[in-house]
Amino acid sequence: MQHYTGGFAYWPGGSEVHPWATNYVGHFLVEAKNMGFDVPSGLIRQWVYYQKKESGKNLVNSKTRLTQAYRLYTLALAGFPDVGAMNRLKFMTSNAPKAVSDLLAAAYSLSSLEEAAKEVFASKGSAEHDKYKGEGATLGSPLRDRAMTLLASIQVGGDKNRNLNLVETIAKNLSSDDYHSTHAIGFSLLALAKYQDKHGSSEESKFETMVDGTSSSYAAKEPIWQKTFLDEINGKTFEVINKSEVPLYVTVSSSGIPKMINSKGVSSGIGLEVKYMDSEGNEIEILDAKKGDDIYIKAIVRNPGFNRLTNLALVVSWRAAG
Repeated sequence: MQHYTGGFAYWPGGSEVHPWATNYVGHFLVEAKNMGFDVPSGLIRQWVYYQKKESGKNLVNSKTRLTQAYRLYTLALAGFPDVGAMNRLKFMTSNAPKAVSDLLAAAYSLSSLEEAAKEVFASKGSAEHDKYKGEGATLGSPLRDRAMTLLASIQVGGDKNRNLNLVETIAKNLSSDDYHSTHAIGFSLLALAKYQDKHGSSEESKFETMVDGTSSSYAAKEPIWQKTFLDEINGKTFEVINKSEVPLYVTVSSSGIPKMINSKGVSSGIGLEVKYMDSEGNEIEILDAKKGDDIYIKAIVRNPGFNRLTNLALVVSWRAAG
């Protein structure tokens, strides 16, 4: 939700501007506009006004440097660079996280200041990404920061081999069973798409599928190729064989209706107790509820640890009755 000042709140209906969310929402809007989507001009105009006002304040410190760097990057991406604020931040990057230098370098490059961009980007070229104890005010994670580095490197013309290593690391992270926030996933997918646009091969990829010893040949120029096999591979051995020099990454997805199982609730680092009650406040078994019954939910959330938990959302999902 956009605030009257032009910034954005974190939650729908929120009355306070969230600086990082304002950067993130504006980033999405600018990318969408640059891709040709219809974005209301007033929305962007108010956002730019807010960002320019905030970027000009001399209140940047060690806790707000990354927010400022992201703000300056999004302004430059939108075509409204604040070079003065960029120059001031440049003198605060010596002991700053790598992500600060990466975003600032990309902002300089987007402002056609390539010499400054390469200087700032090289200053933290091989530095390690920060390790986060929690997401914090910037929703940070190592995966998100790697994606920022890839975005910046693509923009400033960084080393192709290093970019490829980042791509493979990010792709491996996304393919793992580890938890990733939607914020980290969004940044990662954007960075991978930018890499494909910049360095993606235009060569035709050729490959074969082998189902229980029976082969079929395919060729594709698209960066993403999909095929639905339905029951062709059900219960059978399935192989994909690359027949060209173009790297090939394979994902096999399946869908269906799982069998009914008696699953147990699991929690880690947070406790949730849910009670279901009828219209008179009596506790009931949810499986005994009938179509048309009025049901009230009482949810108790507990933090059993010592770390502060923020930005929590309680989501209720219902299946249709009957």
